[in-house]
Amino acid sequence: MAVYRVLIADGDGAFRDLLAQALTIDDCQVEVVERGEEVVRRVAIGGVDVLVSEVYLPDLPAWDLISKVHQIDHDLPVIVVTADDSWETARKVRTEGGAIFFYGLKPLNLREMKQVVGYAARWRQRRVQEMDHAGRPARRPGAHFVRG
Repeated sequence: MAVYRVLIADGDGAFRDLLAQALTIDDCQVEVVERGEEVVRRVAIGGVDVLVSEVYLPDLPAWDLISKVHQIDHDLPVIVVTADDSWETARKVRTEGGAIFFYGLKPLNLREMKQVVGYAARWRQRRVQEMDHAGRPARRPGAHFVRG
């Protein structure tokens, strides 16, 4: 089984630790942080396959965080979780933040969350394999485009 690198950002230490423990059992390398600026610094270093973030971090809401993270790594799958079930929050995350991989409401089913993280990590690793050395989508053998 491949090892995935997951970054969990949440101000709630109990949730961070519970999710980190559940994912570590599945051969994930997990790093936990509390603040959005820590996420931005960590993503800039590289090597993160999946980001799991609470909507409301102590210093940065998810819609701002996602925008900053995707400026650094456009294809990083972001999973957003929250206890706030308001439609306005979900809309704001999706419209102002940018593309997200999954939006989940707490309390989360850990088994389902592990499946979502695993799926996101496999998607990410396929995307990385498809890139050429310059970071552009790689040309696939047999895929040719002819201009008329």
